[in-house]
Amino acid sequence: MTADLPPERLLLPLDAGPFRMAMAFVSRPLDDVVEIDALYPVQMQGRRRLLDTRHGEVFAVTPGSAAARAEVLEMLANLLPSRHPAWFARDEDTLHNRLTGETFDLLHPTHDPLDVAGRLVQEDLCLIDVSGPAPVLAAAILCAPSRWRLADKIGHPLLAVHGPVPFYAERLSKAVDRFMSALRPGKLVERLNWGVFDDDALFQPQPTDRRGSRAITAENAPDRLFMRVERQTLLRLPRSGAVLFAIRVHSYALRRVLAVPGTATSLHSMIRQLPDALAEYKGLLDIRAPLLAALAKAVCRLGRPDQFVVRPAASCRCDAGDRWLLRGPRRTHAAGPDFNFRCFDSRSFGMSQALQQRSWVEPRRCRFVSSLGPIRAVMRQQVRRVRLRPG
Repeated sequence: MTADLPPERLLLPLDAGPFRMAMAFVSRPLDDVVEIDALYPVQMQGRRRLLDTRHGEVFAVTPGSAAARAEVLEMLANLLPSRHPAWFARDEDTLHNRLTGETFDLLHPTHDPLDVAGRLVQEDLCLIDVSGPAPVLAAAILCAPSRWRLADKIGHPLLAVHGPVPFYAERLSKAVDRFMSALRPGKLVERLNWGVFDDDALFQPQPTDRRGSRAITAENAPDRLFMRVERQTLLRLPRSGAVLFAIRVHSYALRRVLAVPGTATSLHSMIRQLPDALAEYKGLLDIRAPLLAALAKAVCRLGRPDQFVVRPAASCRCDAGDRWLLRGPRRTHAAGPDFNFRCFDSRSFGMSQALQQRSWVEPRRCRFVSSLGPIRAVMRQQVRRVRLRPG
C-alpha cells in the first residue's frame, strides 16, 4: 500500500528580487492543511520514537488549550478518511491507519488528543491562542524543530517566540498579530520558509554548530549541504477559535535542488542579498562564501540549453579590473571577474528568445558595479567586444 504514496514534492521558495521580509501567504484549498507522501512511513516511525522517548522535548501544552487540542484531532479524524480513504478509515469512534497498521480510540484516546494527532500526520502542529491581547503559542507537538526548543517558546506571545529573528519585531510583528486575529474559519493559507543546513535530520533543536562549517568548501557544498524548506499552513478552528499552525519540513540535498534549471542563479541572488544579521540567524554566515562559490559554479555549468558561455576572441585581453555586462532589451546585468568567460542562465536575466540568438557581452571598466543584478554604472573605457555563443 505504501507503494501508492505520491513522491515528495520539491518546494522551492526562490525569489531573486531585492530582499524583503514579508508574510507571503497564499490561499489554498481547505483540505490541503496537511500533505502525505512517500516519506510517510519512515517519518512517522521517527515521530513515534521521539514521542515515546523524548516526549517532554517535543510536546507541550498550556492550561486552557484542551478544547483546541481536541478539535485538532477531531478535524484530522474527519479529514484523513475522506481525503485518503485508501489509507485511513473511520468506524464511529475508531480511526484505522492502514499505512502503519495502528488503530486509535477517538472517544478515549490513550494519549493527549494533540499527541494522537501528531501520530497521524507528518506535520508539526502548533496551536496559537488569539483570544488575548497578543497571540500566544498555547500548545504544540514539534518533532522537526529548525534549531529552536519548544520548552523555550511555549506559553509566550509570538513576538517573544520570534525574538531571535532579526527585523521581526519592527517589520512583521504587528502585521502577523493582526493577521492571526483576522483569520476566519474556512480559510487556509500557506507560506514557505527556507534555510541551508549541513545536516538533513528533521529533529534539530540545538543551535548551529559552527565547527562543521569549516569543512564546507565550494567543491563539497552540493553534497554536504541541504536546503531545508518549511511548508507552513494556518487555519482557524471554528469552535475553539484557536489558529492551527502546521509545519511540514522538507530537507533536500543541495545537489538535487541545483538540478532544477534557474535555481542556482535565484538561490545565489537570495543568499548574496541576505543581510548579515539574518544570515547569522539562519546559520549561513560561516558557510556563505563557499556556498556562493558553489552556486556560481552551478550557474556556469556547460551543456544546458538555457545557458550560454562567453568565448573570448584570441586577441581579447582582460584583467581583474574588468566587469562583464550582459545587455538585454530592458535590463543590464553584471558579473565580477570571477565570472569572466563563464556561463549565464539566460532565463534568469529575463532575456527574450531573440536576444538569446544574437547577443553581445562587453567587458568594460566600471567605477561601480552591482554583481548579478540590475546596475547603474559610470563607464570610463570600453576594452573589447566579444560575441556570446551558445555553449
